[in-house]
Amino acid sequence: YDKAEKMYLELEDKTNQSRAILNKANLQYKESDFLGAENAASKVLKIIKNTDQSEVLYDTYNLFGLIYNELDDSDNAMAYHNKALASIDEKIPSVFQPEATSYNNIGYVYLKNHQYKEAKKYFQKGLEQKNIFRDKPYVYTMLLNNLAFSKFKLNEKDGLPDLFFQSLKIRDSLQLTTGIIASKLNLSEYFRSENDTVKAIQFAKEALKLSQETNNYRNILNSLKQLSVIEPQNAAIYTKEYIQVSEKLQKAERNIGNKFSRIEFETEEVKEKNSNLT
Repeated sequence: YDKAEKMYLELEDKTNQSRAILNKANLQYKESDFLGAENAASKVLKIIKNTDQSEVLYDTYNLFGLIYNELDDSDNAMAYHNKALASIDEKIPSVFQPEATSYNNIGYVYLKNHQYKEAKKYFQKGLEQKNIFRDKPYVYTMLLNNLAFSKFKLNEKDGLPDLFFQSLKIRDSLQLTTGIIASKLNLSEYFRSENDTVKAIQFAKEALKLSQETNNYRNILNSLKQLSVIEPQNAAIYTKEYIQVSEKLQKAERNIGNKFSRIEFETEEVKEKNSNLT
């Protein structure tokens, strides 16, 4: 992405330059470099200012919402997800399902803040979008799983645990690893609440195994945390491993941040070179 950004910068191609930077920002977000992703997304908004790039604008606002939610800034997260929703126009193809995506993300902000009734409303609105399963099955699975979790937290037992299993089945068929882990952790929590310790441990250990196989440090931590609650007799073992993995995660995130900083420096050098030539 940094090579593409440099190339489009030299060609003065703002459309593709903004998309390349946005792709890099999304990668930074996925690698938990949230401040780096925020800075890159801010650059995109400056580049596309006074242009007609609805899709890039929507994706950038949406990314801001995701970043701020991870940073526990729910006010800004909600503000940007609503900006994303308001930016949707006919130029964005309906098959991209931007409304369903935004409804899921707004619902998730409410979910994270334990406002389960509001969260449930948005997940239901997302599931009501026409052709959502056909167009964006992975968004459909998120909505389904999040709706199930909201109902669980509201102690609404109708449809549970079937909704969790429906989402898991689709995620499994699509090989959505992160989604599979999330579903198994939710099922573990559900069965713990039903005093079915055997199933609660089973799903938590399956989530841990898959997280370890894919080197997903954050989900390894989530799985260990869940297991320490279900198996208090082994809490000391899980806590020790939790600390070790947490240190690895911090080191990995620092390395990623440093790598993106070097890329940013090289890109600025290209800008300076171009300005000296004009």
